[in-house]
Amino acid sequence: MTTNPLFGVRVKIDRAKHHLGNLETAITRYHGANPYAITADVDTESGQVNYRFHYLQPIPCEWGGVVGEIVHALRSSLDNLATALAVHNGRTSNTIIKNTYFPIGTTKESFDRKLPCDLKGASATARRLAERMKPYKGGTDAFWILHQLDILDKHTALIPVGTGRGRVGIKFPAPPMFPDESDIPVSYVAPELPMVHFDLAVPFPLKHGEVIFGMGLGGSALKIGPEGAQIDTTEQTRKKKTDLQFTFEIAFGEGQIIDGEPVIPALKQLIDFTERVADIFARHIFKTVM
Repeated sequence: MTTNPLFGVRVKIDRAKHHLGNLETAITRYHGANPYAITADVDTESGQVNYRFHYLQPIPCEWGGVVGEIVHALRSSLDNLATALAVHNGRTSNTIIKNTYFPIGTTKESFDRKLPCDLKGASATARRLAERMKPYKGGTDAFWILHQLDILDKHTALIPVGTGRGRVGIKFPAPPMFPDESDIPVSYVAPELPMVHFDLAVPFPLKHGEVIFGMGLGGSALKIGPEGAQIDTTEQTRKKKTDLQFTFEIAFGEGQIIDGEPVIPALKQLIDFTERVADIFARHIFKTVM
């Protein structure tokens, strides 16, 4: 049997990392299957092209359950930490253990009320350390975000949507390097310009058929035929146009504390944060490392 007082904390955090790795793999595979389509609507008068977003594959609903498991494992690790603090202080009665939690408040005042109750089995030094961390909204918000996400998961699924954020990569055609190219060797190839990426100010939550980006191509990029306006794809016009590349992220849904935030980066930050909190207590109270 392990003698590490923070073994339970470590197990919970590692479990969160395991779930996150599986979720990240699943999201990568989802994007690799090209689950979105972008269509272009052309305004024949202005030459403006509006690009619309379409789902080809729905986002798996079960991902919400995985997100909830990650969040709950992290919140539980903090409660495991609180219990370890009580045991380390010699308070091992069943009554103390069952009523020990890591206090997180919606305000400083609510935290101040919770601190002596939730951590009454811990030493005065441990309680002061918790107080210095300011685990309440308006103090260290990461505590409050994690706590609220865990509460939300107990009553509903944390269903991600795609996306609160998107990016467009634009590859502009290379301009002529010389005004007179008569002396340039036939073997010369002008260098291509790198793709430039911009964040898209897309509506959230992003819905099927919504316009996500617009740009003007000008009259030379349009041709009018029996089927209406179309983007000209002749070689001469193609050289004048830009290449577009759209990317999207899976994000938290509406009303989910950090709605619109990309799921994977947000969860990674919460895992790193929780691990740092546990490590601070490990070093200062338990005189060990996580």
